[in-house]
Amino acid sequence: MALIDFLGSTTEIKIIDFLAENMDMSYNQTEISECLGMSRTVVNQKIPKLIYNNIIEIKESKGNTKKYGLKENSLVNKIISVIYDHSFRMAEYDQDEEDVLSEISTSCQIPSTETLSCYCGEPRYVGFTEMPGYHTDQAERMEWGEPNKKRWEKIQAACASA
Repeated sequence: MALIDFLGSTTEIKIIDFLAENMDMSYNQTEISECLGMSRTVVNQKIPKLIYNNIIEIKESKGNTKKYGLKENSLVNKIISVIYDHSFRMAEYDQDEEDVLSEISTSCQIPSTETLSCYCGEPRYVGFTEMPGYHTDQAERMEWGEPNKKRWEKIQAACASA
């Protein structure tokens, strides 16, 4: 069981899953891309983001080659514990995954007799002067130079026509 099983299949999640399954080793970008079946360019684009978010780190550096692995911190520990927790929860099901998902999907279907009970009418835009706590005399008390007053009138007109 892996993150991909419940969070979806993004490149970042695939990289994290791969490194989590092989925590005792470190891999360069080419090895990661080949093992995951994705281009080296994509891996190259995602690694800085994962380093920035403190999920992976450079474990070894020899010349131009860098090897990456999961960073040892509380965030990564939580990610790993979530993977294990999810695996144990999935093991509790007596049926196959497809059967369980089918049952859940069926139970989530909206019956044709169900009526919509929310307002779905035309959106109404509230003008600035209709905002709670706004008083029209406040606008009159402000010192407006002529160019700013014209700009303000254009803004009000644009908001009113929206």
